[in-house]
Amino acid sequence: MKTRILTLMLIVSVLFNLFFAVGFFDARTQAQRTATPEGPAQAVAEKMRLTDVQRQGLAEVRRLVGQHMREANQAREANLRAAQVEMAQPQPDLVKIRRLMQDNARVQAEVRTFAMEHMAEFLKTLSPEQRVVWSQMVPQPGGPRPGGGPWEPHPGAHP
Repeated sequence: MKTRILTLMLIVSVLFNLFFAVGFFDARTQAQRTATPEGPAQAVAEKMRLTDVQRQGLAEVRRLVGQHMREANQAREANLRAAQVEMAQPQPDLVKIRRLMQDNARVQAEVRTFAMEHMAEFLKTLSPEQRVVWSQMVPQPGGPRPGGGPWEPHPGAHP
């Protein structure tokens, strides 16, 4: 009886280690594919079978949006620092803090709009077949997301 229990425990332990090793190597392989900043874009380009011109267009969109995002993040960080300084005051000016947070929201909206406009221009270069692949890659409201978890609209957003 003891031998059977020990054998069963050994089998379970070996299976656990096997599953762990397979998961580890799979995750490492996926991480290596996307280890560089170009990794995810490269995977998208391959899946969509982009031409060289389209790849250059996608790279340009990523460059422009990244640059715009870095500049926006600097402005947002400055606003956050100013809000933190104001909050540390004995009598914080809530109007000033509200204005800083509204400015952050405006900057974020500008970044999203900038990204969407440039991506829309890039999408015009896609063939109908590539558009189908693209639409399958984009998370749909209510559906699963590539990073996991359901898509949830922003509170107050209209369905």
